[in-house]
Amino acid sequence: MKKYLLIAISIIIVCSCDTPDYELNNDVDEYIQDLEAPALFFHPVKAEVSLNDTAFVQIYGLDIDSAAGMHLQVQYDWGSVSLDTVLADDFFAASDDTLLFFDDNDGTVDIFLFFLPNEVNSISGTNALCVLVFTTLSLGESELKFGSDTKVVNPRNEKIQISEFGKGSIDVQ
Repeated sequence: MKKYLLIAISIIIVCSCDTPDYELNNDVDEYIQDLEAPALFFHPVKAEVSLNDTAFVQIYGLDIDSAAGMHLQVQYDWGSVSLDTVLADDFFAASDDTLLFFDDNDGTVDIFLFFLPNEVNSISGTNALCVLVFTTLSLGESELKFGSDTKVVNPRNEKIQISEFGKGSIDVQ
């Protein structure tokens, strides 16, 4: 009886040590493999939309550690797209409420996101920070890129070094 029990336990241990093989079936998965963390990037990297339609572009943070606030400066071609609004997304979801305000001025939008602390005073990880909602105005491609004033800070208001800033575009067809 002991022999059969020992064999059964051995089989269970051997079978449970198998490493899972995950399939990368999300288009964000493949893109972020080329980014050096911590990073900020746009998703989708290339938004393809029709003329006079709405384009939704998310800004993601990749492996951000202890973020309490962000100033995201995004530059875009304001002749071909118009910014309608900016919405908070999932990154600061642990907060009771995310404080977000933005200022859009001739192709540069300054977005300010703040974590309103409850039991914790910062958030870490990879998730969507906000959603940019654009209306398309003319045919062509509008590049999206982060401006030099973009920064992420920790609870002590110290700058968190971002290794890489992804670029994106809105292709109006």
